[in-house]
Amino acid sequence: MKVRLDEEKELIRISQSFFDKEKSVLKIDFEFIIISENEVIDRFTEVHYIKTYTFESITKLITEGECKVLGFYKDNLNVEQATENEFRVIAAVKPA
Repeated sequence: MKVRLDEEKELIRISQSFFDKEKSVLKIDFEFIIISENEVIDRFTEVHYIKTYTFESITKLITEGECKVLGFYKDNLNVEQATENEFRVIAAVKPA
């Protein structure tokens, strides 16, 4: 990904993801490079760990909290049913 920060600088973000299926954790390694006038002026890295959940595990947690899942929806402003392949979902819930 490349983003212009201002008239002189741009940011390049390079990412690589690794999914640990046993732990349900997504690890993302980021490298950021800031360039000005075709020269690297700064460079840094970040590592993000994201815990992931299946619909089944989310449903279990919600029912343990004495609620009921009404549905899973895509994380956008449209009301579209989500699939297990979505990166982020919204769960509609009501008290049981």
